[in-house]
Amino acid sequence: GEHGGKQNHWLHLTFTGLKDAELIGALVELIAAGKKQYRWIHSNHSYKSGGSLDAHFGLGKATSADLAVTLLNGKAKSFTEIAADKAHTLSME
Repeated sequence: GEHGGKQNHWLHLTFTGLKDAELIGALVELIAAGKKQYRWIHSNHSYKSGGSLDAHFGLGKATSADLAVTLLNGKAKSFTEIAADKAHTLSME
């Protein structure tokens, strides 16, 4: 758009290797270009409905990011150098 939106980068993340109930409540921490962002995985997006258990991040000018995913049971997994402008499916196994 007019304000440079087409020049910015993004990530879309989905997760495998877990039951949906195990993924709900997970914290996804992202670091890109020295800046941190957080997303909580949840299914309740509006009244009487559920949503997909994924995460979407805007990265600005960064072309890759590092991630840490922490489940409610304390299990954590890290991912490094995740390429921007793609939908990634990450295994939590």
